[in-house]
Amino acid sequence: MIVHSKVKDHIPVVLVKKILTQAAAHFKQPLIGEISIIFVGDQAMRRLNRQYRGKDKTTNVLSFTSNYKLLTTNYKLVDLGDIFICYPEAKREAKKYHFTLRQELDRLLVHGFLHLMGYDHQTDREAKKMEKLEDTLCLV
Repeated sequence: MIVHSKVKDHIPVVLVKKILTQAAAHFKQPLIGEISIIFVGDQAMRRLNRQYRGKDKTTNVLSFTSNYKLLTTNYKLVDLGDIFICYPEAKREAKKYHFTLRQELDRLLVHGFLHLMGYDHQTDREAKKMEKLEDTLCLV
């Protein structure tokens, strides 16, 4: 797992790895693939959101899958994808929803990971299923 930070705040890499390892364990699979976690500011996230989703505003998390499954049959290390987290937006949302910053970052990491695993929230049914799984994984 690769963790990059484009923000000045210290990101606890060990906690990032812990939450993603726990999320993978829920699927009864070891986390053997490579995931890049990139913490960015508002401007970079707005640019990504505009480029890839056509929305000219910042957002909290974006995931880009490499279209690989979490576990390959021969245990070969594969690139699972990238998760971009907007650190300033995470701070704002933590305050807005009365979470600690750690809780909000955990939620965003899990959300991004679920997208890499093929989950989405385009419909109400998908959104409820994904939200329930996020809640479960964040309580682990």
